[in-house]
Amino acid sequence: MTPEELIKNFSGLNQALQEGLDEVEIGALNFLLGRIKRRVFNDGEDLDGKSLGGYSKAYAALRRERGLQDKIKKLQFEGDLAKNTQVGVSEENNVIGYLTDDDRLKVEDNERYLNTTIIGVTDEDQLGVDQRMVEGIDRIVLQYI
Repeated sequence: MTPEELIKNFSGLNQALQEGLDEVEIGALNFLLGRIKRRVFNDGEDLDGKSLGGYSKAYAALRRERGLQDKIKKLQFEGDLAKNTQVGVSEENNVIGYLTDDDRLKVEDNERYLNTTIIGVTDEDQLGVDQRMVEGIDRIVLQYI
């Protein structure tokens, strides 16, 4: 390969990385959001894997009568916190966040009440995100090798 071809190839790779990193990052954030939602809303666990607690016997019985599950505390509140926690853009950065300040406050209030961190990233989550980022970058780079 001539020096000119090599420079052209690196220039193409640089452009592809700039264009593709956003997509790779969004994919990794969606993976992370899925893990967080599963842990919190399906498994009913905080960041450390501890139960968020259950319902009182009376309230659990009321939920059963209404045909609702009664084993894992649901953080639904007045809306649907699971649906309102999304991947989006804030100040030109890809982020996981809440649709409204009310949703954020609901989580913060529950974290204070339960004295735990509910929404967060575990070491295992971070490894999965890192792996997806590396795989995405590898896919882009392999197009130019």
